[in-house]
Amino acid sequence: PYSSLPLDIEILASQALVMDAQTETVLLDAKAQETMHPSSMTKIMTAYLAFKKIKEGVITPSTLVRVTEEGWRVEGSSMFLNINDEVPVLDLLKGLIIQSGNDASVILASHIAGSEAAFAREMTREARELGALQTTFLNASGLPQEGHYSTAYDLAKISLRLMRDFPEEYKIFGEKEFSYGNIKQGNRNPLLYANIG
Repeated sequence: PYSSLPLDIEILASQALVMDAQTETVLLDAKAQETMHPSSMTKIMTAYLAFKKIKEGVITPSTLVRVTEEGWRVEGSSMFLNINDEVPVLDLLKGLIIQSGNDASVILASHIAGSEAAFAREMTREARELGALQTTFLNASGLPQEGHYSTAYDLAKISLRLMRDFPEEYKIFGEKEFSYGNIKQGNRNPLLYANIG
């Protein structure tokens, strides 16, 4: 459902969506159905699928995952893992959620599904089952890749399902910092520092 509230505000983002989490009423829609590259918001689906694998018993939060060279070499934001380290799944989840670690995303995805590409195919299937019908994931980190796309609306649907299906795990998204290997990083979500609750 859409709200009929008249809004006269300037929107700087190319796409935006504000939705009431309880009623799913859309309060603001700025090209929310237009496909876009989801960048690190991809990690919402990466986390959702990892939480599901924990619930299914495929992995546990304490399962140790070896850091591969492929995962260590991935570009962009990093958890600063070292090759051949054995890292608990929970730390990898915190690394990808709080620190937006591309390395953590690739390593966790490859461990769960055998390869990042196989995990991404599973992410896409799961996203479609959640109602995100205009979404295709080709990687677990959100690094630019032709054919990797979503919409603000689909990302909101995935986010709502993560909050509802995994309420305890969802609390990780609210943690403001995480340290790994004596390197402390703050959460990349600026809304956490805006004191809006």
